[in-house]
Formats: sequence, structure tokens, C-alpha cells
Amino acid sequence: MKTTRFFVFLFLLRLTAVGQGVNFTQGNLRTVFDGAKANDKAVFIEVYSPTCHVCTSFGPTFANASVGKFYNDKLVSYRLDVDSPEAQGFLVKQRIFVPTLPLFLFFDKDVRLLHALNVNNTPGDLVAAAGDALRPLSRAAGYKGRFQQGERDPNFLVGYAAFSRIIRDTVANLAAVNAYVKTLPVGDYANNTNFLVLQQLVMDTDNPLFQYFISHLNAYQKQHGVKPVRDLAGSIVMGTLFSGRAAKFTPAKVRTLGTYLAKTGLDQRTVENRTLVPELTALMRTNQTAQAVERANRYLSSPSSGPREALFLAKFITERTTDAAARKAAQGWLNRFLNKPTTTPEEKRDLARSLKAISSKP
Repeated sequence: MKTTRFFVFLFLLRLTAVGQGVNFTQGNLRTVFDGAKANDKAVFIEVYSPTCHVCTSFGPTFANASVGKFYNDKLVSYRLDVDSPEAQGFLVKQRIFVPTLPLFLFFDKDVRLLHALNVNNTPGDLVAAAGDALRPLSRAAGYKGRFQQGERDPNFLVGYAAFSRIIRDTVANLAAVNAYVKTLPVGDYANNTNFLVLQQLVMDTDNPLFQYFISHLNAYQKQHGVKPVRDLAGSIVMGTLFSGRAAKFTPAKVRTLGTYLAKTGLDQRTVENRTLVPELTALMRTNQTAQAVERANRYLSSPSSGPREALFLAKFITERTTDAAARKAAQGWLNRFLNKPTTTPEEKRDLARSLKAISSKP
């Protein structure tokens, strides 16, 4: 009897593996896209982590027969471990940001991204996501065109903002978020839905929703907790400070962002640490060399600064200007730490090398 049950179990297991659920390709991404070309299919990639409980919870849904039939008929499917070297290389090359796990990506056979989203864990939502990816008029790759043609439905704008974040398009994300906020009454800014929008979609401080948020932190903290609100504000500000747009920020813009960090409860020294490089970049770009030197001096005057900071700032300043006063200041920073008894032999060697390099510049 036990033997019979065992063989019945094996038979049912084989049926499940072959006939039901999504058949995930074994091998690597090259195998996947070669298979897609050979069978003229699109590609579905689940970006997941073995330690992600939400990812694990999708197992029964992927095993659903209706999901399996749709995906197996239309797509070549693959599971990509987000921490693997393969995933890291692929995601960087494709310029894809993974906001949360699991992330579902759909490509055509030539590795062009069609659709990217996080999906509710139901068979219907999984099938609907794949269906949208396969239809040119509904896939995320067409969102930009729809936006440019004037589509402003709030649900569409949320989807466009989410997709633009995934593909690291800050400009498109800003436009989508700003358009979404225009559809809202100001009284709705702080509700749970729009707190989620701030958490999941907002990449930059330059939109009305963030401006309201940073000006009403106490109200948000009462509703959502002090730490989540402070962490969120800090994350958005730091994302702005080190975004691609930041290369063109004025010094005044960087200082404004510093005031936002201060509102989250950070002490002045921490604020100055976090805004140091963006502000120096802005000052040097606008030829305010004396102000940049003064900013670096102020930073290095702190007891917490050491030879490594002096080395970095001396190199940063002297690589961006031939100004004699700036070079003299940089040499002063290096000499200051070169003569300190707490400086290690290795640090003294590096300081001496940097001094020599600066002195030899024409």
C-alpha cells in the first residue's frame, strides 16, 4: 500500500512539473534569450532573493495551472537571484533599479525592456501583468508616449512614476509625480496612499508632495511614526543630492537640501558631512574657489577629521583649479596632518606623495 502511494505521489509530482505552473528555464540569461529567439517569444524574469519571504509566497501562484499555461505559451521564464553576479551585471547594464522584491521584468527577445512592475500575489494579477507586457498599447515601454500625448489618469501616472524609477529616469519620474500631485486636493497629501507614493515613487525633492511633506513632518510623524518619516525624508534628500541632476545644482540649492536634512533631526556636523561633496562640486563648477577652500577648511577643522579627509579634499580641490591660493591651502592641510604624532607611517607616506604631486603641478 505504501509503495503504491509512493508511486502515485511521484506520478502526480511529474504531472505538476511538466503540465502545470510556470516552467522556469534552467541555465543562464544567455540560455533564456537564445530560447526566446528560437521560439519567437518574449522573456519574463522574476528578480527575487532566496531569503525574501514575499518572493517565496509567490511559489503557489506560479504553480497555478492558468498562470502556467499563459506564461509557458507566450514567454520564456527565468528566475534571477538579485544577489548573484549574473544579476548584478545584468541589472547594471540594463540600468534597472530594484525598489522592492520580487520585481517582474518583461523583455522582448532582443533584450529590450517592455514592462516592469511589482505585482499583487494572485493568478489574475500575474496573467494581467504578462498580458499588458505583450500588448504595445498597455506595456510600460509606451508610458512616455502616452504621457506626452496628454494622458493624466492618476492610476496611469502612478504606474509611469513607478516604471521611470525602475529604469532610473529621474526626469520622467519628476514629471509623472508632479502631474499626479496636480490631480490631488492638498488635503489628501498626507493620507496613507500618498505616504506610500512618497515611499515608493518619489525620487527627488522638487515636487509639491515632498515640499508639503518636509514642511509638515510633525503631522506625518504623528500618523506614521517618527523614525519612518525621518528615514524617508533623509532618503529622498540624499537621493537628490547624489542624482545625475545634482551635477548642475547651485551652492544655494545644496544648502537648501542641507536644511531639509536638519529638519529630520540630524546634527549640524552630520549635515555638513553629507552635503560636503555636492556643495564643493557646485562651488568649484561656478568658479567660487575661495568659498570652496573655506568650506573644506571648516570641515577639516573638526577634531573628527583626519589625514584621509585631508588627502581627499586636497586632491578634489587641486584637480579642479590651478588657483595658487587653493593649492597653498591644500598643501597646508596635508602638512598639518603630516606633522601630527597620531598620523600613521602609511598615512604620512600618502600625505608626502600628495604634497609632491601638488608641488610639481605647473
